[in-house]
Amino acid sequence: MNNSLTSIKLVVAIFVGVMLNPIVSYGVESGASLTLVGGDPNKGVLDPEDHTKIVDPGEIISTKGPLRLDYVPSFDFGKTRVSRKTMAAKADAQLLHQGSGPRANFIQVSDYRNTQAGWSLLVRQEHQFRDDTKANASLKGATLSFDKAWSYSSLGQAYAPSVSKETIVMNNIGDTYPLAEAEPGKGMGTWSISFGASETNPLKQANTLSVKRGKDNKIETNPSFENQKIYENDAIQLTIPASTAIQAGNYSTVLTWIIAELP
Repeated sequence: MNNSLTSIKLVVAIFVGVMLNPIVSYGVESGASLTLVGGDPNKGVLDPEDHTKIVDPGEIISTKGPLRLDYVPSFDFGKTRVSRKTMAAKADAQLLHQGSGPRANFIQVSDYRNTQAGWSLLVRQEHQFRDDTKANASLKGATLSFDKAWSYSSLGQAYAPSVSKETIVMNNIGDTYPLAEAEPGKGMGTWSISFGASETNPLKQANTLSVKRGKDNKIETNPSFENQKIYENDAIQLTIPASTAIQAGNYSTVLTWIIAELP
């Protein structure tokens, strides 16, 4: 059992949730918002640490409309040896094609409504990590956690959405967890919500990325990203209790990302 490998991967689905309550319009401030943000540039995915750069993170899962998710991440926790002890696997950091180097995993939100009404970003795990090719192969008690959240935009931090300062631990499957919220008058334009940061980030967040090493301490690379070095992100982890009975295999789950208007 100790020599087995279990490959743990995370599959992400996307859903847009919109509050049904009427949106409050702040007419006095609407003109300022339009002047500040301007029209919707719809540039695509931006470097989460430098919004002057358009980047290619690979597969893009997004929604449409003036309030939208431009990008949500998929997570790969690689391979970890089955153990009788509690296991903690770190997510691979985001790589960019021909890009700026590794980045922490991030979500990009754009709000180009003329209401300054605010929004909420939430996430929900639909089922436990499981291997659908095997009977009863589920990582019972395994939990995803998100830490060291921060937001970035070329608009500056005066208009930043609030993010959780505590570690978000998804203890309950099916529950919805808030990740960020822009109160009325904030969150306009395009924002990157990151969990962790690279050592070159502009807001001097603590570096959470480190080179990933595999067998014989060899640095791992990703052939899908021009054989760039793979980095681990300490801010996003999957924890599997020692009591969990594990079969070697490929495990996955589904996350639903929700962008919601504030009432």
